[in-house]
Amino acid sequence: MEHPEAKQKNLPVKPLLAAVCVVIVLVLGIFAFQYRQSHTVQSILTVDVNPSVELRLNQKARVVEAVAVNEDGAELLKDMDLRGTELNVAVNALMGAMLRYGYVDETTGAILISVADKDGVRGAALRLAAEEEASAILDAASVPVEVLAQSVPRDAALEEKAAQYGISIGKARMIETMAAGSDHWTFETLAGLTVNELYLLSSDPAGLAEQPQSSYIAADDAKAAAFAYAGVTAAQAFVEKVEFDYENGAMVYEVEFIAGDMEYDCNVDAVTGAVIGCKTEPVQSGVSQNGTAPDGTAPVQGQDTQTPAAPSSGTQQKIGAAQAGAIALEHAGLTESQVTGLRTESEWDDGLLEYHVEFYTGEIEYEYEINAYTGEILKAEQEYWNRTSHRENHHEDQHHSAVPGVPSAAYIGIDAAQAAAYRHAGVDATSVYDLSLEEKLDERTPHYEVEFKAGGMEYEYDIDAQTGAVLNYESEWDD
Repeated sequence: MEHPEAKQKNLPVKPLLAAVCVVIVLVLGIFAFQYRQSHTVQSILTVDVNPSVELRLNQKARVVEAVAVNEDGAELLKDMDLRGTELNVAVNALMGAMLRYGYVDETTGAILISVADKDGVRGAALRLAAEEEASAILDAASVPVEVLAQSVPRDAALEEKAAQYGISIGKARMIETMAAGSDHWTFETLAGLTVNELYLLSSDPAGLAEQPQSSYIAADDAKAAAFAYAGVTAAQAFVEKVEFDYENGAMVYEVEFIAGDMEYDCNVDAVTGAVIGCKTEPVQSGVSQNGTAPDGTAPVQGQDTQTPAAPSSGTQQKIGAAQAGAIALEHAGLTESQVTGLRTESEWDDGLLEYHVEFYTGEIEYEYEINAYTGEILKAEQEYWNRTSHRENHHEDQHHSAVPGVPSAAYIGIDAAQAAAYRHAGVDATSVYDLSLEEKLDERTPHYEVEFKAGGMEYEYDIDAQTGAVLNYESEWDD
């Protein structure tokens, strides 16, 4: 007969082993889940100057991998291991290295930070954090570089195109946007340019005058070269446009002006200051005249160079924008201190130079067209206006249909876009005037255009219609 104590020692082993195995599987599962979470790429952040670097981030905004997009990027990353670092630490390290190795200095005009993320809210937060970190580093180093930031959709076609041209998805997105808004730029022609060159093409070229160490001449120098080529003085010329451009493989200034009875359209090499082409046509007839350059030399081969007419020695002087504004105010029976948003612009209408004057008072909008030489009032209009009705009417006049297949509920709405622009600009709605809102839902990237003035500044925003992210923005002093 078996002793009772013997039974107690003979406990079953299999259930115990099974329980241990379950615990091990659970622990391994937890570790595997955590590993996947920390190594799964949720967001892609790119930093472009000349070095292009791609930071692949997990859901906790830590770097899974840092990838060099070009040779300068590889040089920058060769002594860095950013894996596991937080976003702000990684951006800090990259900016510090770019400053240290001379990739970023006083002549750099701009850097580009881009974030691609399927979660628009998370992507916008990452973009803002990276932008603020980069700006803080540049400010601390006293380097005046513009930080451009954008949200980029996770798009396989865009990523494939970026890989094809050996550029980052952020730069590819910037080029795609610029090419879509141009009648002569293409993705192919812009792909080889630097971020700074792309920035200069898309911004006001007058900003080059503030970059004395830039490799490009200032806008004023380009105008002077065009005037000299045409044989006219600055006093004889009325400048219609000075635009930084990229044509036939060269960075140029396109300088358009009128002198005497002739209109000039000249291209000035932005590096050398040489005039590489100039077209002219009579202001009234619109018939162009072909010939030799003003100095008697033959036209540059391959360029459409034409002979400008000699300016009339008796050219009548313009009254000036200030005098045009004064004429309009006097006609309205108002003083400058009584009106808001006084703006005077010159424009050509059927060969006649006019000043277009606008201003507001109370709920009345005034518009005038005034002869630029005689001061004669050609047109005077008044209409009822207030900020609310102006916004609503402007909105109702738009006839943009949404992108096919995207439900209207997917868009944030024009009011939310307006609020997003105000937040980014740091202004209060009560201080805003001259507000203009427009839907662009049929574009490749559906967005809202928000333009307004506040505190002496003029703002222009493109707000992503689905995420509310700021795609592009510009601000300048309201002259």
